[in-house]
Amino acid sequence: MKKQILAAALMMLGGNALATSDTTYKVTVQVTQGDVILAPYTTLVRDGEEFRYAETKEIDITKEVLTTADGKSKETLQPLKVGFDFRATPRQQMNGDILLDFNYEDVRLEQMREIPVGDVNMKLPDVRAITAGSQIAVEENAPNVLVDGASKDARVIFTIEKQ
Repeated sequence: MKKQILAAALMMLGGNALATSDTTYKVTVQVTQGDVILAPYTTLVRDGEEFRYAETKEIDITKEVLTTADGKSKETLQPLKVGFDFRATPRQQMNGDILLDFNYEDVRLEQMREIPVGDVNMKLPDVRAITAGSQIAVEENAPNVLVDGASKDARVIFTIEKQ
């Protein structure tokens, strides 16, 4: 706890403390895969306010398969959220830099396998997931790559501009 208080005090003395600002930002987020833009998004957000950009859906997967007293199989399903969810909060620092708190989650269904169990087919997903979160200084009016996965994974490119 003492280290956190000391770090906060040093940031204030160094001119990196967060400023109270009425600044509005134009924010552009692009989720890409290779050269393909999967999801472009633009919004206006005030300094210090969180915004969210998400494209998700739920698919049913097997939670469990039970055998009933009469010997039949009974499947219980549960939802699996797939897609991406990006949340971020821009904050202007006293020295004019923009600090971005962000969290990103991307879950992609690669394949749905069906395995016969009794008289039902269990739905078993193979998924690819990326999660990232950080607090970074971003450059204004320039593309900032926030998440850069392997060739099959999505990339998140973020641009911010003061209005």
